[in-house]
Amino acid sequence: MNRDQDIIMNRDEYGVNSDDTMTPSTYRVTGIRPWADEGNAVPAGVQTFFEGKEVTMDDLRALAASFGAELDSAVQGGGRQQATIRWQGHRYDLDLERLP
Repeated sequence: MNRDQDIIMNRDEYGVNSDDTMTPSTYRVTGIRPWADEGNAVPAGVQTFFEGKEVTMDDLRALAASFGAELDSAVQGGGRQQATIRWQGHRYDLDLERLP
């Protein structure tokens, strides 16, 4: 895959900065919710660990791994941005705010 194809494949994760080069977008984790069909509450330790962190998607993947979790997916569109992590058999949605 050449550089242009890589940029197209990752366009949701990357933004253009002032010098027109591609840089990873940065997000702040603003909230965390359990998956509705799992009916579990978010453990305080999970919430404390993730909320308020400012991360790129690569950083979030590494942050999740350092907690013993796995980044399952990331979604951007329809006015919302979120990522899903899987930890100890449960899934949690992280609400993300894109930073300038």
